[in-house]
Amino acid sequence: MLVGCLQSHSQIIYGANNYTEYHKGTLPIIISVPHGGSLTPSTIPDRTCNNPTLVTDGYTISLARQIDSSLFNLTGKHPHIIYCNLKRTKIDCNREIIEGACGNAEATQAWNEFHNFIDTAEAIAQNQFPGKAFYIDLHGHGHTIQQLELGYLYSSTQLGYSDSVLSTSYYTNLSSIKNLVAANANGYTNAQMLRGNFAFGTLLANAGFPSVPSLQTPSPGTNPYFDGGFNTANYTCHATGNPVNGVQIECNSNVRSSYVNRKVFADSLASVLFRYFLIHENLNLSGCVIPTPIISANGPTTFCPGNSVTLTSSNSNSYLWNTGATTQSILVLTAGTYSITVSNAPACYASSAPVNTTVSICATPTNISSTVISGTSATINWTGNSCAYQYRIQYRKQGTTTWIETIITAPSVFKTLTGLTANSTYEYQIRTDCNSAGTSFSSYSAVQTFITICICAKPSNIATGNISQTSVTVTWTGNSCAYQYRLQYRKQGTSAWTTKTILAPTVSKTLTGLTANSVYEYRMRTDCNSSGSINSGFTTATTFTTLLRLEDTENIFESSMTVTPNPCNTCEIIGSENSSDLIITDILGRKLNATFTKSSSGFYINVPESNRGILLIRNIMTGEVVKFVKE
Repeated sequence: MLVGCLQSHSQIIYGANNYTEYHKGTLPIIISVPHGGSLTPSTIPDRTCNNPTLVTDGYTISLARQIDSSLFNLTGKHPHIIYCNLKRTKIDCNREIIEGACGNAEATQAWNEFHNFIDTAEAIAQNQFPGKAFYIDLHGHGHTIQQLELGYLYSSTQLGYSDSVLSTSYYTNLSSIKNLVAANANGYTNAQMLRGNFAFGTLLANAGFPSVPSLQTPSPGTNPYFDGGFNTANYTCHATGNPVNGVQIECNSNVRSSYVNRKVFADSLASVLFRYFLIHENLNLSGCVIPTPIISANGPTTFCPGNSVTLTSSNSNSYLWNTGATTQSILVLTAGTYSITVSNAPACYASSAPVNTTVSICATPTNISSTVISGTSATINWTGNSCAYQYRIQYRKQGTTTWIETIITAPSVFKTLTGLTANSTYEYQIRTDCNSAGTSFSSYSAVQTFITICICAKPSNIATGNISQTSVTVTWTGNSCAYQYRLQYRKQGTSAWTTKTILAPTVSKTLTGLTANSVYEYRMRTDCNSSGSINSGFTTATTFTTLLRLEDTENIFESSMTVTPNPCNTCEIIGSENSSDLIITDILGRKLNATFTKSSSGFYINVPESNRGILLIRNIMTGEVVKFVKE
C-alpha cells in the first residue's frame, strides 16, 4: 500500500497496483467512485459472471476530483474520496464481491481494498464528527432526462406515495438518511428530508440542477430512475449499526461532459453540501465562528391575499436567501418557508432557522342567516373574514334566473334587502372579496332561502257599477294574502253598518235590497285570517247613489226649490243654500256630470249639451226633487 499527497495536501493511500486509492480528508463527507476507472490489466479477465453490466460511468473520477477541489476552495478542507481505477469490465465495486470480482484474485483484492477504504474513511469521519458523517456514492447515468437521480433506497413506486405515508416509521426505516430524519436540527419529517423545501434535491434544483426526488420533482413517475445500490445499502444507516447517512448520486451526462460543466456543478454541489450541513446538522464545514443570522419580520407572517411581509436578516457581509435573493431584506407575497445563509469571510457561513409565512384563505362567510323579514325587506347576517375587503350578496326571487347583486364594505356583516315582493320565496348567496377589484375572492356560500311575510293590505281600485234603484255591484283589486274581504255599507245619515263577507279570491259583490234615490256610504277591508283578527283596517268611506224610480217624481212639485226659467237654456236653481247638496239625474235616475255656479238668487246649473231633455234636480239632504227641461 502506497501513501502520497496531493498538491492541496490531501493524503493519498493507494491499493495494490494502484487499482484503488483513498484520499484521506478532514470533512465529514465520504465520496466513493466505483465505476469511473479506466485500467484494464490483462491479468484480470473481463467479467462474464451473472450477466454483468459493463458500462463505465464516464468522467466520474474527474468530477470527483473537481468536487474535492471545490470543497477545499470553499471550506479549506478535503472530503474523503475512494476511487476504483479499474475499468468496470474488470471489476464492479458497487456489487457484492462474488458478482463484482467474479472470483479473480487480483479483482477480489482490489474489491476488498476499495471497501476497506470506505470503512476507514467513515470511521475517521464519524470519530471527528460524531453522528454527522455523510456518504455519497457517485455515479453517472445515461438516461434521456437531464436530471440528478438521488437514491435513498426507495423505488419509483414508493416515491409516488404521499408525504404522510413516506413519513411513517416503516418507510422512514428504509431510508439511507433515517438517522438524519431522527436527529435533524429542525425536526423535519422523512418526506420533508426527501423532497421538502430544504431537501438535498430541492437545494440542488434551486442551484440550477434539476433533481429527483425534490420539491420540484417529488418522484420519477414512470421515467427511468436509479434508487441506490450495494454501496448505499451497506455504507449508510440503512445497514444495521451504521450511523452514517448517505445517498447515491447518479449524475446526468450534462454535468460530466466537459471541464466547464464539471466545475460549475462541483462548485454548486459544494455550496449545497455546505448549506445542507448548516441547515440539518447545524455544522459549519469551514470551522469558522459566525453568529447565526436572525430573521425579523416587519409585521405578521400570516397575512391576507394581496398583502405582504418584509423579512430582514441580521447584519452580515453577504446574504443568500433560499429564494436566490442576495439582499438583506426580501418582500414576501406568498406562503412558504424562508431562510438565509450569511457570510462575513470567505468560506465562513451560517444559516438561519427557517421562517414560515402563511397567506390566509379568502374564506367564504359563515353562520349566514336571514332575520327581520317583512313583506318587502329582509336582513342578511353572517360571520365575516379578517381578510375581507367587501362582501358580495346575490339574491333573486325563486323561479327566476337573474341574480340581483349588492356589495357591502367590510367590516359590516349584515345587509337589509329592500324592495322585495310580499309572500315570496327568495334565494340568496354570499361571498368574500379580499380586494376592491373582486379579483381575489372566496367561493359563494350554499344557496339559502327566506320567505317574505304577507302584507295584509287594504283593497284598492274600489269602484261601483251596474247601479239600479235597488242594487249596486262593488268591485276591487284584491290581495294575495287575503282570506276574505269585509264590505260595509249604510244609507247616508244612518249609523249602523251592514256587513257582507266575501271569501277570497272573489273581488266583486252585488248589494241588493237598496232604497231607490238614496245615497249610500260604503267601505272595505282585507281579512288575512278567518277570524279577521289580522286585517288591513277599513278604507275611507265613499258613496254611491241608487237610481230614482219614476213613481217618485209624482210629488216633485211640492218642493220648495224652483228652476227658472223652465224650460231653460241658462237654468237657475233657487231654494237651496249648498250646491254640494244637489245632484242632477236624467228621468231614469242616472247621475249626470253637472256643476253649479253661484248666482245672486241661488246657483246656475251647468249641464253638458249632450244631456238636453227632461232632467231632475235632487237635494240629497232634504230629499226634495224638481223636474225641469234643459233646452
